[in-house]
This record gives sequence, structure tokens and C-alpha cells, in this order.
Amino acid sequence: MPHEGPLDLVRQHPEIAVEFVQGAGIELPGEVTVSLASTDMSAVVPVQYLADMVVLVSGAASGEPVLAVIIEPQLRDSETKRYSWPVYVTTARRIAKCPAAVLVVLCPDPAEAAKCRQLIRTGHPGFDLAPVVIDSGGPPGRDGAGGPYLTLFAASMGGIDMESEPGARRVLLPMNSSMVVTEQVDAMRRGEYIEERRTRIRREV
Repeated sequence: MPHEGPLDLVRQHPEIAVEFVQGAGIELPGEVTVSLASTDMSAVVPVQYLADMVVLVSGAASGEPVLAVIIEPQLRDSETKRYSWPVYVTTARRIAKCPAAVLVVLCPDPAEAAKCRQLIRTGHPGFDLAPVVIDSGGPPGRDGAGGPYLTLFAASMGGIDMESEPGARRVLLPMNSSMVVTEQVDAMRRGEYIEERRTRIRREV
């Protein structure tokens, strides 16, 4: 998985992050809005912590932040992340001044994802971090639910086989019907292959 592929989709459509946390069983209060927030998780200088992306979820009526979603692409498990990830969660809450924060790790390799899911024990009673990890085995949107952008995200994570005709149709037909822009297809870094499949499928329907 290219580091920026799935992340670019979330950056352009941060509402996808709501699907991530709801899929993890986290309830949100009624109707919400989403926006990108600061990725700087630094607490003191010279120590600096930079998250790849932070999506702020706010109540639609009140405008008050209710959840900060930290999104981290990770190709493999890293021991250093076991120290920085808890910092991301606590600092995101502090910066956004919201009651909750969730860490979502995008790791396509199921074996590496299993390592990323390991509980991070901080030593403080009741304060252990269990990252929400999404891998290629079952990313949200794989079943076509949640709209074309979430389906495109599932494909960019390797959860849908774009080499097969059924997989290509599952991704490209909703994109055609909703007029998803070509640049977002290019973000998957599959180049002319996707465009060729997309054109052929469009001619058949």
C-alpha cells in the first residue's frame, strides 16, 4: 500500500473517519460534522510528535467537538510507535479540547496488523491503549456499503481485488454513477489500468 493512497482519500473526504470509528463500535451522538485538525502532537520542544492525520468530529447542532480521530498509516509494526501512539491520543484530546480521541491505524498486511493491535500498556491503572487497526482482510467499504468513497478506500487498502472483473465493477460502477473525479482514482496509484477498466465497464452499461 502506498503510504499516501488511503490517507489522501480520507484527507479529501474526512467523513470516512466516522465509518472507521462506528465500525469499531464507538457510538457518536446523533448528527455530526467533520473537519481536519492539526496533526502536530508535540507537547514540548525539542520533542516533536507528528500524526499523519487528525479528523475532528463535532456535533452538528452544537458545533462542539466530540471526538478526535488520529489516523496513522503503518506498513509494519514499530516499537517506537508503542511509545508515541499513547501521546497522540492524549495530546489530540488536549489540543481539540474534546472528551475523547481514537487512534485508527491503517496497516494492509494482516500479519503486521495483528502486531499493531497488541495492547499498549502504559503502566497507569486503567490506561491501556488498544489501537483500532484496519487491514486488507476486512476494511470498511469492502462489501459496498457506505458509499463510493469508502469502497474506493477499501480497494486502496487491498481489500477488493481490482484485477478481477467483479472487483473492478464493485469499485468503478459506483464511481461512475456518482461522478467521482479521476484524480481520486489516480490517488490509488494504479495508473492507466484502472482508467482502462473503468472505460470498458462504462461502455458495457
